[in-house]
Amino acid sequence: MIPNIHGWPADKVQALQQAAAAALGRTVVFRDPETRVRAVEKVKSGERLVRRHLFGPNEYEPIYQEREITVTVTVTPPDMVIIPVGSFLMGSSDGEKGRTNNEGPQHQVTFSRPFAIGRYAVTFDEYDAFCTATGREEPRDKEGWGRGRRPVINVSWDDAVHYCWWLSAQTSQPYRLPSEAEWEYACRAGTATPFHFGESLSPYHANYRSEYAYGDGPTGQGREQTVPVGSLPANSWDLYEMLGFRSTP
Repeated sequence: MIPNIHGWPADKVQALQQAAAAALGRTVVFRDPETRVRAVEKVKSGERLVRRHLFGPNEYEPIYQEREITVTVTVTPPDMVIIPVGSFLMGSSDGEKGRTNNEGPQHQVTFSRPFAIGRYAVTFDEYDAFCTATGREEPRDKEGWGRGRRPVINVSWDDAVHYCWWLSAQTSQPYRLPSEAEWEYACRAGTATPFHFGESLSPYHANYRSEYAYGDGPTGQGREQTVPVGSLPANSWDLYEMLGFRSTP
């Protein structure tokens, strides 16, 4: 029988998750093996100064020469988390603060098979490796927020889909974007409150515009930028930063 986990406490949903992982012969958190691929990368080399009389007789414009080099790209698959079978009530209740019409009506959704979802948002490190291997232009950062282990930004839905296709090809494992129902089920992790951490938001739990209060939650000074993944508390299924950060494609 598939359990209805809506409103379950943390210890109970964690036990369900651990049982699902054991049945699959995996740990709750796992990662597919790394692979390496060779790619051709264009780099700028050298510099020669060319007189441009357009700018004046003593002014020069640098001209860079491009050349191609072969590089080895390490493909590091993301950490994945086992999500067990179960049913939950999807959507928000009529009386929930800030509710919009597209969040209802609430309805029961059942997952009859376990699945896995990324433990963190995809990072710049992970996405930049995809760009190098495929010759895509790397997405830009914003105002020096940083790259590395920060969540990748400025990518479209199509970009995200192509990243999943590429990751599937490199690992021989099926990767895709989660459905809305899968995402909400994983995010809630059995909770029935507006957020998986309770009735209200706080800057301790999520990265958002915390100068504005939600419900009885406190206000605070907004970070106004992303933070490295894993910086904020996880939910009961060990998923990080499921709320806040940046809008998703």
